[in-house]
Amino acid sequence: MPTALELISQQASILQQEGKTASLALLRSRLGKQLHPAELLQAFQQWKQLPESQRLAAPAELNMAAPAETDTHTVSAAERIEHLEQKVQQLETLVEALQQRLDALHVGG
Repeated sequence: MPTALELISQQASILQQEGKTASLALLRSRLGKQLHPAELLQAFQQWKQLPESQRLAAPAELNMAAPAETDTHTVSAAERIEHLEQKVQQLETLVEALQQRLDALHVGG
C-alpha cells in the first residue's frame, strides 16, 4: 500500500499532466476518502518541502530520498538531524490540525 506521500506525489503528477498545479484543496478532493485530513495535511506539507525535482518523482525514488529509520547507522548525522526536524514539523502540523478541530468543537458545542 502506498504511503500518503506517495499518493500525493502520484496525484500531483496526474494534476500536472492535466495542466493543473497541485494544491491542498485539489489533493483533498482526490484523496479525501483515502487519507484522514490530518494525514493528508501532514503529507502535503512534507511533499511541499521536497526539492522540485523530487516532487513528481516515481514512488520508488521518493523512498530513496527519505532516510530509512532502520538504517540509521548508514545515515550521516546531518541527514538524521534533517529527518528528525522534518518529523518535528510534521508533528507540530498534526498538533495544530488537532487544535483547530478541538477549537471548532468548542465553538460548535
